[in-house]
Amino acid sequence: MAIVTWWNKALEALSGEAYFLEARRKTAGQGLVACENLFNTYVRAVCGQQVNTAVAEKMAQSVFRYAGDKGDNAADALAGSSVDALRDLGLSQTKAGALVAIAQKYVEGSFTAPALEALDDAAVRARLTGVKGVGPWTADMVLIFGSTDRMFGHKRITGCAKRWKKPGSVPRTRRCGLRGAQPPHGFCGRASPQPPYSIS
Repeated sequence: MAIVTWWNKALEALSGEAYFLEARRKTAGQGLVACENLFNTYVRAVCGQQVNTAVAEKMAQSVFRYAGDKGDNAADALAGSSVDALRDLGLSQTKAGALVAIAQKYVEGSFTAPALEALDDAAVRARLTGVKGVGPWTADMVLIFGSTDRMFGHKRITGCAKRWKKPGSVPRTRRCGLRGAQPPHGFCGRASPQPPYSIS
């Protein structure tokens, strides 16, 4: 699997922070894997709402098993599915409804990678959040992890880094995987020296 071409530019932009510089050193040679199918990213992003990574992955895998495949075939299956069928998999009403709606829009063509490539981040975000159950966090996950070499680029990563730096907030160092390194103020995700999560 190929690393997205803009990864090094993103790392360079983040290296001004000592925390990210240490993360870069510990993850040398690793990076965000280029997305192979955007629909898989949609499923993983919706399943990841308000749960930890392990629960999200388990939920996403149950959706893919139900659909009988990943990617475009999964989109076709979910587009014709009922919300109740996905609820039976353990998804909330909101997540199930969002996945069915996203699958329908994906099959129709408005949520495919080619349809989004011509749009800037704000327009992609607006399109995604137009679906009930898709908020700013889910849209940002799609923008980050749904990136191909042409889609979205490193500005999304550096934009998130700027939002992490909030004056006056306290770093949550215990949630970070790098001992002795201070994350930027307000950093609220989990930084780990392990390979970045791939949802391609």
